[in-house]
Amino acid sequence: SANAYYTAIREFVVRNPVATEDTLAYSKPTVPGGLWLAVQKEYYEPIPSGLVRGGKIIMCAYCNSLMQKHEISGQLRCQSRACHQTRPTLSGDTLDATNARRVHKSIHQYWVEPGIDEIFLYDALLKAGLPAKLYPDQDKVDIAVDDIGMDLKTYASPEILGAKFKQGIGGLAHYGRKWVVIPDWLIKLTPNYLNRLKSAMGEESSQRLHCLSSSQALSAIQNEATQKVGGTCAS
Repeated sequence: SANAYYTAIREFVVRNPVATEDTLAYSKPTVPGGLWLAVQKEYYEPIPSGLVRGGKIIMCAYCNSLMQKHEISGQLRCQSRACHQTRPTLSGDTLDATNARRVHKSIHQYWVEPGIDEIFLYDALLKAGLPAKLYPDQDKVDIAVDDIGMDLKTYASPEILGAKFKQGIGGLAHYGRKWVVIPDWLIKLTPNYLNRLKSAMGEESSQRLHCLSSSQALSAIQNEATQKVGGTCAS
């Protein structure tokens, strides 16, 4: 059951970077009680006083991260870069800070921040009726659809990411089709990202890996599914 527990815990944490004590106690994933107690203790902490206003905190309506004031504009926005780069600002629930917990900074950095884009794409695939799997086999890849393994990456530098894949492709090796998926917002911010990434990978890796944006990945899988259905109907 380790694979299922891993996926359940990681998905819950990514979807709930801030959560009430009731949510942590009564809306927990289906995992052993002892394991869940460890997650609560090791992954979550009280809300720092510097983030509290009048005893309250405000959550993002999209990803449940904390809303914070922008240093320059003074306007509230989601603390998750992936979220505020992708969607317009929208405040969600206002919570009593004493009854809320947030994930530790390291968990936010390594699970939640990249997980925002992973969850956005995963939910879009499910909405399209596609058999997507999240963090299969304890995170061999971020998302799998049949023989396609997808790793979503948010490296600011395509050269650093390319050098990483030049050394090895990790869990993608277990899939027939190996996709490196870059969020649309990062591609818009970084000139010529995909071509620079392919160049930095080197010829061997660039031939094995298919590099594309999140929207391209979703469109490609949807088109393939449509063609399969059309072929089945025709036959």
